[in-house]
Amino acid sequence: MIEGIDVSSYQSATPDVTGLSFVFVKVTEGTSYVNPAWQSQYQTAKGAGLVTGLYHYPNITADPVAEANYFLSQATPQTGDILILDWEWDGTVSNGVADAYKQQWLQSVKNQKPDSRVILYSNLDDWTHVDTNSYCQDGLWIADYVSAGQPRIQHPWVFHQYSDAGGLDRNVGNFSSVDELKAWAGVPTPAPTVDPHSEPGYAVWAYKNPVPGPDAWAKLDAVYTAVQGLSGAVQAILAKLDQGGKTGA
Repeated sequence: MIEGIDVSSYQSATPDVTGLSFVFVKVTEGTSYVNPAWQSQYQTAKGAGLVTGLYHYPNITADPVAEANYFLSQATPQTGDILILDWEWDGTVSNGVADAYKQQWLQSVKNQKPDSRVILYSNLDDWTHVDTNSYCQDGLWIADYVSAGQPRIQHPWVFHQYSDAGGLDRNVGNFSSVDELKAWAGVPTPAPTVDPHSEPGYAVWAYKNPVPGPDAWAKLDAVYTAVQGLSGAVQAILAKLDQGGKTGA
């Protein structure tokens, strides 16, 4: 398992990400609130090479499609960002209303961002007593404050929020490495920055040019052929001079 945190305006705009693999950041709530620290928190995680997630807290009785659109307009997610519905709410609503909201929000975001992972965050109580269909799109992020990686549910989970000690939510991801998480999330693989003229372990004549044009062997072969031609011409000239010297003696 790998470690991560989730943050909102209650946490630092530049959270300590030492030793982490992922950071989830609250962006919006309803259709009128944006976390003022989210961009700084997001860039802090991105700058450290971590996997990033962006989440929305709902007004559960409002239009889920309108809220999904508002979230995407404010978050402007990048390739590889995980998009998350923080399925919590103030007040009391029927299970049907809560389920309908999560289904429509998740589907709307997925329809607009089909290449992104779209997941559901839920606490244990809502998942076991309010949820009626186990629908969570691409995965479940479950909150249950027990030993890391041992949430008390039967449903497969992707992330587990296991603690809020010290005012910071701590999570684990059900992945063996950050590279496995990046592959799952679709984080682009950066192009290698290798000087093609200094590849280790290759003689220069074995080098193949990665860009259009002749490779080093072809260039050296052309030079060799040209030198051979010049050598032949020089030999011919020397022979004529030698012959002329003998004739004039």
